[in-house]
Amino acid sequence: MSKTGRKSKMSDRATMVVADDDPQVLEMFKELLEKEGYQLFLALDGKEAVEIAKNHPIDVAILDLRMPGMDGIQALKEIRAINETTQVLIVTAFADMESLRECAAQGAFDYIPKPVHLREIIESVRHALLRRQIENDVLRNRFKERLMELEKELGDRTLKLRESQVKHKEIVESTNDIIMVIQDERINFANQRLAEASGYTLEEAYSMPVLGLVHPEDRTYALEKYQAWERGDLLDETLVFRSLRKDGGSDWFEMTAGTTLWEGRPAILGVLRNINDRKRAEEKLTRLTEQFQSVFNTMAEGVLVVDQSGKITFVNDSALRALGREGEDLVGREPREVVFGPGASDQGKSEDDCGIQSALQGTAPAGPRTSLFRRRDGSEFPVECLSTVVHEKGR
Repeated sequence: MSKTGRKSKMSDRATMVVADDDPQVLEMFKELLEKEGYQLFLALDGKEAVEIAKNHPIDVAILDLRMPGMDGIQALKEIRAINETTQVLIVTAFADMESLRECAAQGAFDYIPKPVHLREIIESVRHALLRRQIENDVLRNRFKERLMELEKELGDRTLKLRESQVKHKEIVESTNDIIMVIQDERINFANQRLAEASGYTLEEAYSMPVLGLVHPEDRTYALEKYQAWERGDLLDETLVFRSLRKDGGSDWFEMTAGTTLWEGRPAILGVLRNINDRKRAEEKLTRLTEQFQSVFNTMAEGVLVVDQSGKITFVNDSALRALGREGEDLVGREPREVVFGPGASDQGKSEDDCGIQSALQGTAPAGPRTSLFRRRDGSEFPVECLSTVVHEKGR
C-alpha cells in the first residue's frame, strides 16, 4: 500500500477517503467499501486525508481519531472547511465523552467506537450519503426549515446513541477483567484487556478461532464447556483453563459465562479473570501439604487432619495401621465414624470425637485425653489423643 492516496476502484456511487495509521485497518476498510462499489482513497494520517480532499471531491471521509501528526479532529475541521457537504465519520479505540462532543460540535456525521462492526459502518456510510444527497438537492431551499428540524432530530438521536455507547465502552474498558462476546467459536467483541493479556491485537484475535487463545492441553475441555454453554447448560459453572499467549507463554484464567444476543443471534458473553496468583498459592499449598504429609508418615504416632467442615482430609500411615484401614476408607468421612470418646461402646458414639469438635469450637481441654478408637473389625482400643487447631491465613 502506497502512503499517498490512491483510487482503489472506480464507481459512480460515491468517493471516499479513509485515514488510519494502521495499515491493517485500512486494508479492512478497503475490502469492505470496495465490495459496496465506492471509489476509495487511503491515507495514513490526517494531513494526507486533507490533501486528498483538496484535490478530489470527497463525499464521505472516515477518520481515525488518534493519528500521528494531524489527528482526526483537526482533519475533520479542515475537510469540512474545504467542502461543508462532505460527511465525516470518526472511528476511535479511545472513545470518551469529551472527544465525542468535540467531534459533534465540529460537524462530524457519526462517531463510532472501535472495534467497529462491519454492518454498523455500512449503515452509517449509507446514512451519511443520504444526508449529503439531501444537502445537495435543488429542492433543499424549498424544504429548508423542515430539513433543519429533521437534521437536528437525527443529530440528537445519534448523539444520544453514541453517548450511550461511549459510556458502556468506558465501563467495559475500566474493568480489570477480560470481557468478550463469542459466537460460532469466534470472538466478535472484546475489551482492550484481551489484547493486553494475549499479546494479540484485537483485530488479530477476531480473525482466529477462540480456541487458538487456549492452551492445546485445555482445548478439548474448553470446547466441551463452550458447547454446553451454547445449549444453555452449566451456565452456573466456571471454566478454569490456561491461555496461550502470542509469545508462547500461558496464564491461568477463570471464565464465567452468560447468554446474550449479538447482531440478532445467540452468543456467549464471557468474563475472564486472571487467577495466576491463586494458582500459584494453590500449588504452594499442595507442595507444603505433601511435605507435611511426608513428615507425618515418618512419625510413630497416628495423625488425623480434619477440616473446618468436620471431614477427614489426611490420615498418616501409623494411624491407618492402628485402625486396620486404607486411606480411601477415611478421607472425606467424619471422625466420629471411627473415633470414640471415653467409655464409648458399640451402643453409642461420643459427640466429642476425641476433642476434635471442641478444638474447632475453641473449647477443647488443655493436655491429652484418653479415648477409645474402633478398628475396622469393630474391636476397640484406648488411645491417648491431643486435638489442636492449626490456623492458615487467619482461619
